[in-house]
Amino acid sequence: MEGPSPERSSTAGCGRGRGETAYRSGRFGNGGNGALARKADASANLRPRACPPYPVIPPGLLFVFLTLAAVVGVSPSAEAAKRRDLARDEKRGGHTLARHVGLSDAELRERLRRDQRISAASTYTDRLTAEEAVAAAIMASKKRIDRWVRREGSRANLVVEWAGNGKVLGRSLRRGGKAPVPCKRALVILKWNTQTEIYYVLTSYPEASR
Repeated sequence: MEGPSPERSSTAGCGRGRGETAYRSGRFGNGGNGALARKADASANLRPRACPPYPVIPPGLLFVFLTLAAVVGVSPSAEAAKRRDLARDEKRGGHTLARHVGLSDAELRERLRRDQRISAASTYTDRLTAEEAVAAAIMASKKRIDRWVRREGSRANLVVEWAGNGKVLGRSLRRGGKAPVPCKRALVILKWNTQTEIYYVLTSYPEASR
């Protein structure tokens, strides 16, 4: 009586000996010697059929891939890590974008007129500059911020100062001043939310050199 059909893999016998195929196909018969079948199977497995070789990328093509990767540059995730999403902070109660980004000289003077409590009005050049400065300030003070985060319960706002990287971040107009002066430093104020247990950027603005 003929035995079951032989099992076949997608690699057409790769990694499987001929003895195993013969044994599974019933070539030795249902009444055959089981020990003989196992011996033949083991003997055949000593001579496995070679698997097809894996594809090899030519060195020239690999060089092209590496060159393209270098040209493309930083990945989107790494690029995003250089910026702080201030729009998200605005939704949580921050006001950096609303009060300290892209203001004209006239708007700086108007802010000083409206708010008599402040001694100066400052603005970042644009949103990109603001978000990069805030991200850099937070990264530079990471250990201090981590200690502040680990506290229990409510806590006072954390003031983070960043000395900058030498580039002009924006302008600042002091009360009584004739014209705004360039700013290369930045100040960031972090506020803790006891309900969500996360902090957000309450405000940030550039500062003139002291």
